[in-house]
Amino acid sequence: MASSTLEIASVLAPSQDQVRVQLDGARLVTIRPILPSDLNALRTFFTALSRATLRLRFHSSINELSEHLLHEFTMVNHRAHVAFVAEIHGAAGRLPALVCGSSLRS
Repeated sequence: MASSTLEIASVLAPSQDQVRVQLDGARLVTIRPILPSDLNALRTFFTALSRATLRLRFHSSINELSEHLLHEFTMVNHRAHVAFVAEIHGAAGRLPALVCGSSLRS
């Protein structure tokens, strides 16, 4: 199943392809490929996480993400390395991007 997901992701045009999903409570979420312009939102997202959550997410003790690592997360080629974000829409418009998933094919 993972290979079919990578195959589908590899044909996405990062600036065009997105999926909108309506959640319970009428919230709208847009899922799309990550872009370099998502760097600040990604930084905000990870800064808001507790140390315990970071440890669970990265399977090691980490206090904060380096700028280099944040850049690596947003500089993907959409073939061998794919990543998606989910943006929640609310009364105030789109909220900062949340990491939805990432996969690196070696």
